[in-house]
Amino acid sequence: MHVAKTKKLNIFLKKLWTLFIAKSGLFFFQNLCRGEFVNEERIKQYINDGFLLVSNHVSYLDWILLWSYFYHRHHIKISFIGKESLFSHPLWSPLMDYAGVIKVSNEGDRFLDINSYKKLKESRYIGIFPEGTRNNNNQHLMEAKSGVIKLAIKLKLPIIPVGLVNFNDVWPRDRRFPRIAKCSIVFGEEFKLQKSVNDNNDIIHETRLLMKSIGKLCNLEYPY
Repeated sequence: MHVAKTKKLNIFLKKLWTLFIAKSGLFFFQNLCRGEFVNEERIKQYINDGFLLVSNHVSYLDWILLWSYFYHRHHIKISFIGKESLFSHPLWSPLMDYAGVIKVSNEGDRFLDINSYKKLKESRYIGIFPEGTRNNNNQHLMEAKSGVIKLAIKLKLPIIPVGLVNFNDVWPRDRRFPRIAKCSIVFGEEFKLQKSVNDNNDIIHETRLLMKSIGKLCNLEYPY
């Protein structure tokens, strides 16, 4: 009985912490940074059927803002794919469980346990950052991992590109805390594979096209 109560309390505290961070992040974005969600109508048609959300990656704010937006605006939980190191981080670790983050290796090339793989298969809403880590470059995106295309094919979900605009002004990688700056989250039109993907060259080609579409949304080049 004591163990069950402790477990329930632990779950409650994780939920409380997650929602506090999510709400705080959303308030900071919308009220202090005067942040905007652009082209929201592009996402609404996929709310019932699911999607693979693919975004550039700049700061710790990225995933929590997107998660909070969909949780509070559309009442759905996006399962983001997150690196193993986040699960031992003192700030982010409690959020990982309640937010449904799917744990992968720090290299992003494999799932680390059966629960992560099960979570991936069961979720209809997946979020991923193909660059794999936070980008500190204001001129161009980082080279993406091609696993995003493999994942899209496996899950058979529509791909929705997202551009995080001026997030480097808000929380660049070399800053300990965020600062107030104008920024926005731009939803793109569904990215459709240009052709049947048969080999690794096709995967690389489709990855390049996808990242270029994200680059257009956030005004960054993709030179790879």
